[in-house]
Amino acid sequence: MKKFWKYIFKYKLLFFDRIVTISLAALSVIAFDFIMGFIVDIFANGETHKFVPIILTSIALIIILFITEYIDGYVMSSYIKNTVNYLRTDIFSKIINKDIKDFALDNSGKYISILYNDLKII
Repeated sequence: MKKFWKYIFKYKLLFFDRIVTISLAALSVIAFDFIMGFIVDIFANGETHKFVPIILTSIALIIILFITEYIDGYVMSSYIKNTVNYLRTDIFSKIINKDIKDFALDNSGKYISILYNDLKII
């Protein structure tokens, strides 16, 4: 597990961007829920003069929500792609750099099985 942190923090900027975009998306959903509550309160109290500003605010919040979700998806896919590529490159370079005697001592199917299982888990 200790070595796994090496792969997680290889692309620190994307990792922390992902945390920020997740937080922004969650905050915008929470804010949208509050706005919906305000809209219900406005209708319940009959304050129609507050209706237009709250609707404009909710539309702006919906746009912000879509933008943050889109950016979050892009950052997530970039981070996962880069991290998995780094992991695969590291694994295959270590396999290729092994001495041929290591493959002769053990069954090479054992290496393929371990590698396949590890990649399947990831």
